[in-house]
Amino acid sequence: DKPWGITINSKGNIIVSEFNNNRIQIFDSNGKFISKFGSKGNENGQFNGPEEVCVDENDNILVCDYDNDRIQIFDSEGNFISKFGSKGNGNGQFNGPCGIAINSKGNIIVSDFSNKRIQIFDSNGKFISKFGSKGNGNGEFNDQHGICVDFNDNIFVCDSNNNRVQIFDSKGSYISQFGKTKPIGIAINFNTQNIVVCGNNQASIF
Repeated sequence: DKPWGITINSKGNIIVSEFNNNRIQIFDSNGKFISKFGSKGNENGQFNGPEEVCVDENDNILVCDYDNDRIQIFDSEGNFISKFGSKGNGNGQFNGPCGIAINSKGNIIVSDFSNKRIQIFDSNGKFISKFGSKGNGNGEFNDQHGICVDFNDNIFVCDSNNNRVQIFDSKGSYISQFGKTKPIGIAINFNTQNIVVCGNNQASIF
């Protein structure tokens, strides 16, 4: 019910978050069901509106647990490993984490929706830095959603209500932007370097 986030691990398995069912489902490359984990709640391994998901180099699954204001980390089978974050606007706190990506150094990049910022953590969830604030200028956000990184660890952010995608370097310094109506999700095809952006009931390729 309301599939939200999707990613693919090194085996080609498809991992999907279900926002309303508060669970993660895993499918093979043909879409055949393999397993599921999660339930509604705020204990370890439970969710309250899971949004974007991603996997690290070990196929661990990282989940934006939106209304619990935290990131949870599971192994490839769905067994709970760890978590980080709490509700608030301090360093390492969240107010609706909704987008997540991992760069080549293993750093975890999180879109912190209601705090109008992006936060960067190390692979253990330790806070490194943050950037962004509310507004429509360069480096400012108005309802940012999905994020991804490219080969150079540049960070792409769907700045939905500003109708654009903003691009930052790995430390969060503004580089450039391009227009797209209400962008929500974003991914990069590393074979072609094309950028795929979803939003406003359509997908666009750049």
